[in-house]
Amino acid sequence: MYNLNHLWTFMKVAELGSFHKVAREAYMSPNAVMKHINSLEEELGGIKLFNRTKSGNELTEAGRLLYDDATFILDYCNQSKKNILNNASESRNNVRIWVSYASPIHVFQDLWDNLRKRYPDIDISIVSGDNHYDTIKKLWYSFGKDVDVAFIVSDSLNQVTDNFVELEKIPVSALLSRNHRLADKEIITADDLATERIIALNDESINCISSFCSYLEAGFPDIDIEYKEYYDTETFNVCANSNKIMLNVHDIVPVHPYLKSIPIDWKIKSSFGLVFAENPKESVIKFIEAIKEILSEE
Repeated sequence: MYNLNHLWTFMKVAELGSFHKVAREAYMSPNAVMKHINSLEEELGGIKLFNRTKSGNELTEAGRLLYDDATFILDYCNQSKKNILNNASESRNNVRIWVSYASPIHVFQDLWDNLRKRYPDIDISIVSGDNHYDTIKKLWYSFGKDVDVAFIVSDSLNQVTDNFVELEKIPVSALLSRNHRLADKEIITADDLATERIIALNDESINCISSFCSYLEAGFPDIDIEYKEYYDTETFNVCANSNKIMLNVHDIVPVHPYLKSIPIDWKIKSSFGLVFAENPKESVIKFIEAIKEILSEE
């Protein structure tokens, strides 16, 4: 039977090509790495897995065959572990909530406090990710496996599914450097942005942003709008260290200390809420019903 530690070390050597590189990454000595490989080769009856050269370690034909199998074995073991943990979380009334960098969940602190007091047996685990369209799309296939509930901004989902609970209508805001010329304003207008370089999401399902961009492009031909499929940490870094302005939903917590969020004078707002599977597990049903109950009392 294979030793999983031997297999993992073997795969890292195959990928990095060096015992020393694997040793640094895994916080072990090069000799320890070599012992893992030697032990694995001994398990296979002395078959060599690497051709050891001065330039590095290259897989033999047997090594290439084992690499493909090892990838499958380790992935299968990781998935098995995940399934067991998921099953355990089900019994603990655990709800796994997906959030992106741009999810303004902090503004509902009163809701979370109320939920915790009334239903202390409901545990919440956060699963984070980017807000790329493909990521959002894959969420539908992750419900019940890796994720139970997702926080998203979407006007289209609010109209086409019953599995969406709106928490609030949120407006568009400007996310900019604290050194920007507009950083001291309490509210930003379209006229303020006439000569600015803008970063915006290319997502028509978020009406507060898409409608404002259309208005800017129609009224200010010289405006420079750079459309992004999603915002990641690099987008925030660029904005924080330049004069570019990101359009985002209001009340987002800036993920960079040099950024500041300022409301924009625009009436159209978008739906922010929770989306969940069509056939959710019992703990999710309990969670959603609890949220609806608290919202109905506000």
